[in-house]
Amino acid sequence: MTMKALSMANFTRKLLPLLTISVLAACGGGGDGSSSNSTPSQSNNTSAQYHVAGQVQKGPFIFGSNIWISELDDKLSPTGKVYMTQTKDDLGNFGIPGTVGTKLVELTGSGYYMNELTGTLSTAPVTLNAVADLSVSKSLTINLLTTLQAPRLKTLMAGGADYQTAYTQSRNEVLAVFSIDFAKVDNLGTLFDMHINGASDQDSILLATSAILSQAARSQAPSAETAELSHLISTIASDLAEHGKLSSQSLQDQLRLAASQIDLVAVRRNVETYYASRGLKLVAPKFEEWIDKDGSTTLPKRLIDVAGLSFNNIADADPLSIYTSNPVKISSLKDDQSIPVQLTGNGTLIKNGVTTVTPTTAKNGDTLAIQTTSPYFGDQQQLTLKAGNTSTNWVVSSRNSMLIYDNTNYQSGNKNINYTPSSSVKYIAFTFQASNNTIARYAGIDSSQSSNIQSVSIYNDANGKPGSALITSNTKTTLFGNRPIASVNNQVKNAFQKNAIQFSLGSGGYTLEKGKTYWLVLQPSENSPINIAVSAGTNSTNMYWGSTRYSKDGQDWDICSSGVPYDRTHGALCWDDMQTPTIVPIMWLAQ
Repeated sequence: MTMKALSMANFTRKLLPLLTISVLAACGGGGDGSSSNSTPSQSNNTSAQYHVAGQVQKGPFIFGSNIWISELDDKLSPTGKVYMTQTKDDLGNFGIPGTVGTKLVELTGSGYYMNELTGTLSTAPVTLNAVADLSVSKSLTINLLTTLQAPRLKTLMAGGADYQTAYTQSRNEVLAVFSIDFAKVDNLGTLFDMHINGASDQDSILLATSAILSQAARSQAPSAETAELSHLISTIASDLAEHGKLSSQSLQDQLRLAASQIDLVAVRRNVETYYASRGLKLVAPKFEEWIDKDGSTTLPKRLIDVAGLSFNNIADADPLSIYTSNPVKISSLKDDQSIPVQLTGNGTLIKNGVTTVTPTTAKNGDTLAIQTTSPYFGDQQQLTLKAGNTSTNWVVSSRNSMLIYDNTNYQSGNKNINYTPSSSVKYIAFTFQASNNTIARYAGIDSSQSSNIQSVSIYNDANGKPGSALITSNTKTTLFGNRPIASVNNQVKNAFQKNAIQFSLGSGGYTLEKGKTYWLVLQPSENSPINIAVSAGTNSTNMYWGSTRYSKDGQDWDICSSGVPYDRTHGALCWDDMQTPTIVPIMWLAQ
């Protein structure tokens, strides 16, 4: 060993005991929070002594989390004197029984915390810190924002700025990372004054930004959220320290995406439930105002009452038709206020005449309306618009249907037509008479292979055969759902609802004349079998009678006249129209 090496070794052996004594003295004999009787640093305000107390929150740190307080000189350099204590409850409160001798201190907290996104404790500890002036802030909160601020504050002071100037600038720059304009924060104090269990704007901001960072960490690493959170905090703090803003586009995109993903209801519930389980009844601050869910960068979105928010309900709507509510003009806000707008339900928001995705924002002068498609016959749907702190409902109710032809109760014996269309037989027709002068808009056929029916038509009668098509529809629908439909004789029908294939005959439909004969014509898909339920009975009433016809082209119609119940030529059940019983499908027409 060389003389130089021996000299260094001797120096280290002599220095190590001195360093150990210094740290022990600074720690005041361990974790009781007391300090040594050594002379206070000759750095800032040496004649004063300062008490230290506060909270450490990302939500609250658990009982027993470690806190270190380091004295700093007026250049933010450590004096070497460190105080150690622990949180004294599950709300993150801490304090030291004595005082410290410098007004500038750096505080560090490490521990497990309540995760606002889950309402449970974190799976790993996180470390947060703050640089504070005890002559200004009497009660300190160590939190995520103070952690982001500390490196930037040190950079500014290293460049020659005094503490207050560096503090104010770094505070504003930290808020800007989350698109928050400090000038729009009511009664903004220091970042150390923020508490997620408070009620002010700045308290709301702390909870909002904590939730955003947690969500960003979870999105990046769901199985290692806390570790990713620590990395994210360090990355943002480093970028901010160097540039005074978040220069990384990828980080900006992460935070914007996280804000859009947060479950606001769950965060509020989790925070309030956590405090309630610790014996504190607490209402979480309005953190929702400071989360940019719609990506507009408009903050805050004030949760305030909005006057005049009301829409006129619509009754007797035609089913599956588009309806738009009356417009509502926002006029009760202050000129500089914006409010969040959220539409819940199967509809679209119309803002200032333009279709707009929610969530969005609104301000004085904006008009809001709702557009939706009306539900099935006899159903109603409710849409809820929340603007600011005010919610209103808009209800659209579709009219009841009315059957204008119904033979579902006509059966002196039930049979089925098992029918496979071929190149020679492509259409099947059944005759009926209208029971009223009315407009037919919808048709239903009870078929177990409903998907194989291409279209439904109504033809006129030409000397006992289908003539020409009066109206044709190839639009299948489910306008009736499972709701009963009132029949022509005021009886309620529901047996055929679930299996019946339904067709729309167009919004205009076709006007049928009472007692006049018409033909209902079905066009199945070629070579696709259908099984149509039919009613077989005597021709006892003008409403229920019919014969079966088949056609190759929808113009020339054939009839089974063999007098036997099965005609192999046409591959279908067929009855002579001059005999009884006659055959009609179980079908209905409605308006």
